[in-house]
Amino acid sequence: DIYDNLSLKIDVDPNSIPNLLEGEYSVFSNTHRTNHPTIIKVIWENKEMVEDGGLPHLIYISREKRPKQPHHFKAGAMNVLYLGAGLAGLQGIFYGGTNCFHRRKVIYGLSPDDVEKGNKLSDEELKQKFGASKQLMKSVVDTFEGRIYAPSDVIDVCKAVEEANQVAGYGYEYRTGWGKQIGSSPVKVSREEM
Repeated sequence: DIYDNLSLKIDVDPNSIPNLLEGEYSVFSNTHRTNHPTIIKVIWENKEMVEDGGLPHLIYISREKRPKQPHHFKAGAMNVLYLGAGLAGLQGIFYGGTNCFHRRKVIYGLSPDDVEKGNKLSDEELKQKFGASKQLMKSVVDTFEGRIYAPSDVIDVCKAVEEANQVAGYGYEYRTGWGKQIGSSPVKVSREEM
């Protein structure tokens, strides 16, 4: 009896369920787990937060995947959860993925123990190493110079999503020094180093 009831719930007629992959979720339709463009969804608790400049509650990022391009099977889907400015931390908003998180300076190639500030790279060196994303380069410079993220900093969400699409794309990983160094090999950072 319990089994039959459960079976009925599982074997629902697919035509009776409204199509959830329309409108703002259409990016998830007709995708295959090994062949899709970069997918970024910014999810707000309520739409009023957009006008107030608040932080989103969830940002879902799935890096671009193509059948003929090597995939390293790490952080393929990165889920970053923001629960308010408290999680921004002293080094700025951090990367959080499946059972892990990394401080920003580690992601940019610095040692977890590196407290030296003032590392300077020329604009050309920045572009060769980190690509053409102005937001990523600004973040790198801020981190290298020891600037602390302020929750009052205004973030243009549309521009940030556009930049994130660029950085999460396949070409960025294989055409920049940072993408080759960090993208093609797992970040080997132990919990103690964090």
